[in-house]
Amino acid sequence: MLGAAPFAQRIGGMSPAKACLLLSLPMLVLFWLGLQSQGGFTLGLQALVAPSFENVDELLLYYAWWPRFSIALLAGAAWGWQAC
Repeated sequence: MLGAAPFAQRIGGMSPAKACLLLSLPMLVLFWLGLQSQGGFTLGLQALVAPSFENVDELLLYYAWWPRFSIALLAGAAWGWQAC
């Protein structure tokens, strides 16, 4: 096609993989800070694998935090895929 840009066009000398990595770093920092405020990474993984119904923090992580995080990842992936 006339005027069509190449698929892996470099913007400002940055490859698409580098741009994706650069843009995902703030997400990882926010993920870590959000999980630390909820009780830490180990509690988050424990709540994901086998939540204890006696610990309210684990229930909040299991029923509120992990589903929101997974939906955010899926929505971001779909949005990025749609842009291709």
